[in-house]
Amino acid sequence: MNAMSLVPCLHADETIASFASRTAALHEFPDARTFASLLGFDFVGLCRGQTDDVKKFAKIIGRETAELQASLTVFDFRWSITVRGHALSKEFVAWNQNRVCPGCINDDEETLPGRAGTRAYSRLVWLPRFVRACPVHGRKLVETGVWNWQMGADFSARLRTGRRSFDELQRASHELAATDHERYLVDRFQGGRPSGHWLDRFPLQLAAHLPRLVGFAQNPRSFLSADPSAPERAKVASEGFAILAGGEDAFRDVVLSLIKANYRPREEFCAKTILGNLSTELLDLQDHPGYADALSLIRETAADVVPVGPSDDFLGTSLPRRMHSLHTAAREFGLPYTPPAKGRRRVRASCHRRFLWGSFPGCFLGRNRRKPSGKDPEVGKRDRRASRISRGSRVLVGRLRRTSPKTSSPSNEPTSG
Repeated sequence: MNAMSLVPCLHADETIASFASRTAALHEFPDARTFASLLGFDFVGLCRGQTDDVKKFAKIIGRETAELQASLTVFDFRWSITVRGHALSKEFVAWNQNRVCPGCINDDEETLPGRAGTRAYSRLVWLPRFVRACPVHGRKLVETGVWNWQMGADFSARLRTGRRSFDELQRASHELAATDHERYLVDRFQGGRPSGHWLDRFPLQLAAHLPRLVGFAQNPRSFLSADPSAPERAKVASEGFAILAGGEDAFRDVVLSLIKANYRPREEFCAKTILGNLSTELLDLQDHPGYADALSLIRETAADVVPVGPSDDFLGTSLPRRMHSLHTAAREFGLPYTPPAKGRRRVRASCHRRFLWGSFPGCFLGRNRRKPSGKDPEVGKRDRRASRISRGSRVLVGRLRRTSPKTSSPSNEPTSG
């Protein structure tokens, strides 16, 4: 088959689906799927980046397959889409390619060469959902409406036959200033140089996701709208982005603050009860690039202050034990332990405080350890050392002493003769 002589211009920031759709419109086909079936390739397969369909389409338009790589949107079995080397899960990308900027469409039809109705094209930067506003016009990206998924991402046909007219799209779009976080993400998506931010070490999706989780963890709130582009959600992500500018130490501080607020030594715990959405959302996407590294940082930070061990499934894996609580020590050594009842809280209060001081650093709890009683400094020093070694309370130390076999002291043995 000879290559087509009449094809539109392929723009550097255009999706492959948009280019094929404009080619079909240029040849006056009603839709791109009919155009593709006549020429022997699958338009939906081309939209998903399937190799065979990409090769056939490249041959039809007289281009090398390598020339189309930058425009591809490649689907995989996890419903993840790779765009320009960035793997984005379905929650973070408009996989049906129905988001547009009315300002860009109007400029395309007025300034670009070609036949009317085939000049406007769909941009790659419109695909990520964390991009709320057009980088050129500073206006909100809007959706063209529901479209038959069997037709694929037929951009030109959608503009011609969409339920929302172009005037409606213009009215729905309004001025929207991008945050520092959003500008950072757009720059990375378009291949900009590293900015020196700590998030540069993570893939693009996690760089968009983690600041939102951190911002929400530091200032929990409820959202009135489920729209990912809602202003309050962008504000939360912007707050988290500012916090994470402090680097790895700032992220560890966030984890420690959650532990301090939610960990209860007397209660059963898991990652969800302590860390909330920070753990659940990262675990849901742990198979995606970069998420395992973020979970590893959380595990390492929590293991220093939370009594987790090999038998505990903490954030998807087990850890070597670094410390004990009353529960874990009693379970491991087979010692009887009954949580104090409400009526005995006052009696157990001092033991509970000693357990906390023996388990957590004083700087973490924000309080100083009490000095031993002045009556017997040696006894206080010995008990304090035992408490540090066992990472438990003096009550547990006393039970260990009582359950150990008694040995007679050499001084009490009867002397012969």
